[in-house]
Amino acid sequence: MTAPRQARPAANPRRPSSPGVPARRRQSRRLAGTPWRTNAETPPYNRSHPPTPDGLAVVEEAFRTGRLSQRGASIVIALAWTVADLAGRDRPAADHVRAALALRQGHVPDTVA
Repeated sequence: MTAPRQARPAANPRRPSSPGVPARRRQSRRLAGTPWRTNAETPPYNRSHPPTPDGLAVVEEAFRTGRLSQRGASIVIALAWTVADLAGRDRPAADHVRAALALRQGHVPDTVA
């Protein structure tokens, strides 16, 4: 008789093996000295931390064509920062913004590097 298989523990964001740990560190370094701790807490269109020019162009195009409101653009930029943090990038580029737009619209984006 074999012992029953034990369930694997759920991912823990505090464990070094979690992909969220390096992302949280990047976020903490970037937001150090500000009143915010997470990307979601940053004010609308935080001008001190914009996406790359190509990333910003994606947001501007979505706004210009009516796919995003001003509030939606701010949310997409904050979400793009999270996508970039998880991808290990210093700033959100066009691919990160496109992934954030897809998530905002309820779609599952392709893998982002």
